Amino acid sequence: MTWLFSIAARFLPGLMPAFGALLNPWILLAAGGALVGAFLYGLSVGHDRLEAYEMKVAAAGAAQEQRAQERVRHGKIIKEKTDAQNDRDLSALSTRIAALVKQLSVDPGGSLLPAPGSGAEGAQSITFDRAELDRTLRVFTAGTATLVGEGEKAVIDLDAAKRWNAERERVTE
Repeated sequence: MTWLFSIAARFLPGLMPAFGALLNPWILLAAGGALVGAFLYGLSVGHDRLEAYEMKVAAAGAAQEQRAQERVRHGKIIKEKTDAQNDRDLSALSTRIAALVKQLSVDPGGSLLPAPGSGAEGAQSITFDRAELDRTLRVFTAGTATLVGEGEKAVIDLDAAKRWNAERERVTE
């Protein structure tokens, strides 16, 4: 640190006439004017750059907003198409299940059980009521058809969601 003082002490007497020139009011006024001018020029340039940046950001924001609105519009169209297809599929499934349950619940004159065996041994070994067993099998089969139909509805809904997502990803690429 002492070396700094020694350098300042060595050159300071030579700088004294220059410091005296700075005390001239005209030089101080010119230097102050140059400083103020440089500051105002910097403000002007900075302001112009800021306005240009704001315009670029506004243009980019407007373009992004437009792209987002397009994506939303396409998404709604895709959702409507997927929902319509899903409704058609569910309606067809409900019709098939209802027809099966109706067919099973209304006795069409036939039996779900095979015909009884011919011979004396087949008739004597029966330990249940064939009509009651046939009715119970029909109720069970109708219930099973309804349960399988619920699972099939879930599969249809999942397939619709997959179609919607695949179409959405295709459009947004």
